[in-house]
Amino acid sequence: MPDHDNASENEHLEASQDAEDAPLRELSRKQRDIAVIGWCSFLVAAVATMFFFAWIDPLTLIESAQPPISVDIMGGYAIGFFFFWALSAASAALTVYLIRTRRGHPSVDE
Repeated sequence: MPDHDNASENEHLEASQDAEDAPLRELSRKQRDIAVIGWCSFLVAAVATMFFFAWIDPLTLIESAQPPISVDIMGGYAIGFFFFWALSAASAALTVYLIRTRRGHPSVDE
């Protein structure tokens, strides 16, 4: 049995060495923009969710919803988080769009 474990460990080490030796692929400008928008908006949504739900109980919001919806407290937190994430992603995307389309100024990548 120990021989099998050593062979498995050697294969794992070889695979990780191959991954380390592989050249890193540069992301395109669009891919970087999407990554920045997604990550920044995720962080903003996490903080906004914490602050919002520190004062507002999601069950209170759910009870006052019209038409009534059947969601538990964790569902309320999730809906709030995704709302804040969509809102901050739209804001970040608009910011990137305005920066990339400004006239008379060279692009950051050029």
